[in-house]
Amino acid sequence: MSSYNGYDTDAYDNWIPTDSHSGSGSGSSGLSRRLSTFSTLSVATALPLYSEDDHYPSPIQLPEYTHPSPTYTIPSARTYPPSSAASVSQISSCAASMSELSLSAASTSTWTSGGSSSRSGSSGRTSSRRARPSTAGSSTASSSSSSGEIGPAAVYNPSTSIFHRTPTTDHAFHLRPEKGPGDPWATLILSSNAESPDKTPRFYAGNKIRGAVHFNLAEPMTLRMITVTLRGTIVQQRLQSNHSHHFLDDTVAVWSKDSAAGDSRVPLSSSGTLVGLLAIPFEMQFPTDMDLTGDNNVTTTVPLPESMLEQNSPIQLEYKVILTIHRGRFQSPFKIQADVIYTPRVTPGPPTPARQLAYHNHRAIPGPISDPKGWLITAPMQCPGNLRGIEDVMISGTVFLPSPATYTRGTAVPCKIHVNTTTTRNINVKDLVTMRLCRRITYLDPKVGRKKRLKDCTEKVKVDICSVVWFASRPKGRAVTLEGELHIHHQLPASGSFPLFNVEYYVVLMAFESDEFTPLATKPLMKRKIEVATELPAGPMPPRPVTTEPPAKWLKTSYDSMTLQTYF
Repeated sequence: MSSYNGYDTDAYDNWIPTDSHSGSGSGSSGLSRRLSTFSTLSVATALPLYSEDDHYPSPIQLPEYTHPSPTYTIPSARTYPPSSAASVSQISSCAASMSELSLSAASTSTWTSGGSSSRSGSSGRTSSRRARPSTAGSSTASSSSSSGEIGPAAVYNPSTSIFHRTPTTDHAFHLRPEKGPGDPWATLILSSNAESPDKTPRFYAGNKIRGAVHFNLAEPMTLRMITVTLRGTIVQQRLQSNHSHHFLDDTVAVWSKDSAAGDSRVPLSSSGTLVGLLAIPFEMQFPTDMDLTGDNNVTTTVPLPESMLEQNSPIQLEYKVILTIHRGRFQSPFKIQADVIYTPRVTPGPPTPARQLAYHNHRAIPGPISDPKGWLITAPMQCPGNLRGIEDVMISGTVFLPSPATYTRGTAVPCKIHVNTTTTRNINVKDLVTMRLCRRITYLDPKVGRKKRLKDCTEKVKVDICSVVWFASRPKGRAVTLEGELHIHHQLPASGSFPLFNVEYYVVLMAFESDEFTPLATKPLMKRKIEVATELPAGPMPPRPVTTEPPAKWLKTSYDSMTLQTYF
């Protein structure tokens, strides 16, 4: 196992070119000598790292982190420090207690600072103390006091999240007479967590599907059975036709003629028919996982994937609630189908105590020097190339991403990259660096189904989501540290491990390239897998983003041109 200053570097999925200097062309011999010289430099000399304590790059080396992590004891009393400016020495007591705090978190929060508020979608950089989200029902005030002092940050409490909300919005789906106009004779009522009845019904992990079947029968009708089915389908959209594969079919019997005796909900006539106004309630659990049998006949329990209904995507995953009214044995049944949206519960691990303390006090998050457990640090990545056609240059980069590598959608992930060059000429480092969030979906080809081995009938769809927005540049000699944010767009489906529809996300660092610098190889320097979650971890809520969330361009881009990428 390789290490970099005491950190494991094998887990970061780095792609580091080792033979990119062996190509032919003008200047190749000089570049080979430069590579040989560069490889003899120590990490501390060649890659000075950013020191968050001094707020400028300095040629320091990350310390060896070999001592065990301190053990934090959660105090019984839920107390805050007397002021928001807690010291680092209070991490062990304050940060642990903050993970125990209970505050209500509204689904739509506002940002408050100095008595003013704006929607969370607003942008702009705040003053030295960033504005904080104000949540309804919070037991700690996040609004400013009369002296302008900002109180402790709001705390996210999972027990009061949307996943514990009881569905209260009713949706009606009607079945009208086949011939001529008329009032609906059958209606399916569903209760969901959607914002309004005209929206698609929405269910969160743990919700129950509750509803009722209403009949308005002017004439007697003979029915054999009434069932409600929850169906999950993978749909592949093609120019000529669509192919689909049903991976989930959960059915419950709402009513049966065979067991109708003594059922006061549905009184039968003397002839055994139904007539008049009737209402039959039903309830079924929306499953959060299912058993799936693999290629070796091994059954495993896997979580259900989230709905994905992107119009331009060649693959979609949808859920439907289907009401089936069975008539006579040789008569076709009546059906009412309702599209529904499912959201799983994916929660990231808690941030480090030092980062929670920074959130609590509205301070800048500690960097890798003060909080080594809170960052994922890649090994140095080398990118040889030519500068302005006159000089062979080696550019190296080290990426810093927050740990754990599970990020909640709708938030902005702080990112850093430290870039070092071997040239004394001025070069615009910001134009060199392109770091992207990319998504890959591996899915079962519906037209093939499970007739073959699963790995032989899967396809992949890849697409770029967005790039890191760099907003700060801190030069020091030949080294430059860029600071930015990677927006985890609020419309992204969550990561999943469902074998028939697997959604994966990667942070990809492209080869350094600009109008001034031409790399010898264009392959990415780094590909780091991350997870996208659907809710925040328990504890202090992170600050508002410095930059604005970019538009969801991938939703409007043809996927035909996006599936040719080679860095997966």
